[in-house]
Amino acid sequence: MRLAPHNEKASILHLYTRSHGRMQFLVYGRHSRKKGRQALMEPLTLLHIEATLRDGQSMGQMKECSLAYVPGELMFDHNRRCVALFISEILSRTLAHPQQDEVLFDFLADTIRELDTCADPQNLHIRFLVRYAELLGFAIDFDDPANQCLTLLAGRRRELLHALMDYYTTHIPDFIMPNSLPVLEAVFA
Repeated sequence: MRLAPHNEKASILHLYTRSHGRMQFLVYGRHSRKKGRQALMEPLTLLHIEATLRDGQSMGQMKECSLAYVPGELMFDHNRRCVALFISEILSRTLAHPQQDEVLFDFLADTIRELDTCADPQNLHIRFLVRYAELLGFAIDFDDPANQCLTLLAGRRRELLHALMDYYTTHIPDFIMPNSLPVLEAVFA
């Protein structure tokens, strides 16, 4: 999820939905304290939304939204928020298809819940990258000699993370390294 300003009264919310894939919604009243929507617009928030969708238009208008999952630790734990920011950046740079993909949606929702509830989030982003590559269609074949370095680096998080980023760069045209990567490395050094 990403929120971008549109004009003084509205913002554009980019969401990945179960039924339509990646979509954009026009959100009015974001700055209103009375509506309290801004707290619902955090990265990796699971929402129930009510929106107007018109045939042939690429953007819907959000009417109402509420939390589909109420996070516990994720909102307050610095380490979890760093992982959430990293995953959110990866998704915003790679998740573009506007088609229904319930398997991918369920994986993302499960990842968010796991990030919130796991005992230690320090390797979750690595497991996420490996499974996400598979769902995007370029699964990592750990038996392939070209990918042997990934297996050898299993105990060294920083090197493994960089090897995975190189793998994504190889398979996704115009992939840009996440800005949050150095922060993640510093947190889990």
